[in-house]
Amino acid sequence: MLVDVLKFLCRFTVLSVCISLSGRAIASEENQEFEWLDSVHSSVSDSLNHTAQWVDNYFADDKLPNFEAKAWGRISVGWEPKAGDLNDFPVKFRLKVRLPNLEEKVDLIFSDNELDDFDRLPLETSRPQDDKSNSRDFSAAIRLIHKIDDKSFFSSRVGLGGGTVYGRSLYRWQRVYDENWRIIVEPAVEYYIGDGFGARLQLEAGYHFNPTNEFKWVYSIRDREDYDAPNWKNGAFYIWQQDEDHALIWSLIAKGVAQPKYREEEYTLSMRWRQRYLRKWLFFEIEPFIDFERQYDFDADAGIALRVEGFFGYEILDID
Repeated sequence: MLVDVLKFLCRFTVLSVCISLSGRAIASEENQEFEWLDSVHSSVSDSLNHTAQWVDNYFADDKLPNFEAKAWGRISVGWEPKAGDLNDFPVKFRLKVRLPNLEEKVDLIFSDNELDDFDRLPLETSRPQDDKSNSRDFSAAIRLIHKIDDKSFFSSRVGLGGGTVYGRSLYRWQRVYDENWRIIVEPAVEYYIGDGFGARLQLEAGYHFNPTNEFKWVYSIRDREDYDAPNWKNGAFYIWQQDEDHALIWSLIAKGVAQPKYREEEYTLSMRWRQRYLRKWLFFEIEPFIDFERQYDFDADAGIALRVEGFFGYEILDID
């Protein structure tokens, strides 16, 4: 089994590099043929920025300089073909608006499922099968950022999502050691009307081998009053950034519960190829994966996820 998995990942690595090389060779011709993309992107981005400025003007002070409001948007369409279910194309979106007349400490965040995103590890992907039941859920939140210094901050938010009103406070502390190691500690507390209190602790450590290669380890444990048991995740990620247009990410994620005893419920091994395509704001991803779940005696279940992702608005890649 292990030999088959390694062969599968090696073949995909070679295929990804070949796709990258061929894509560069025809990039200039494709840019000429898809000029309509620029028109669509410009229209959506202008609409986002104009709306953000319109909202921000309500808080403007005539005695202060006129600041520019900022809006970021991200839309992702995924497909994970499975036996008997080949027509599921869930759409994920996220919109963030920053209002400078409120001292740039307030964000408005809209998404399809902000609560579910909070449960994912950094670099953990959202697969269509995970979003299927929540793809129509809408979340809206107001976030306040309380910066302490360049290495730490508090943020608080009040929002609507998952059919309930919730509040969350988060503290983020990070340090860089020897210019290569980065440590991040992120505790959070939350409250959901109808579901009660909850808490999450996330630990992250990253090491830069060089400007193009990085290893990252993340551990998260989360509990809420409506959970049967605290849920934990443990992820290891290796990122190879070929250049600003191409990246390959290997990941191994373990998920489990902490009660009645600490045990694993699922493993996921995946390799994600991410490529900028046609335009600097448009990305394409291919992610073959293998799941091992306890309920199926940890038998291997292989699949592939395909995604197209577009960024819109001001500084299109800043959507965190």
